[in-house]
Amino acid sequence: MVTWRKGNKVALALSAQLPTDLDSEEILTGFGLEFVYTNTVPALEHREFQKVNVIVPVFVSFGKVSI
Repeated sequence: MVTWRKGNKVALALSAQLPTDLDSEEILTGFGLEFVYTNTVPALEHREFQKVNVIVPVFVSFGKVSI
């Protein structure tokens, strides 16, 4: 969930529930961040702004976790 956005910055709120049967295993999770990029510097042959949907894969490693 996007909690704050201004200019080229964004703050995300994420939560996760870990399984209870972990035995010092490394935790790796990921998600896709999708946004619309707008090219505000038009090329000579294109006079309109160009918009592109961009999906960025984000992976987060929490390391070894013991419960």
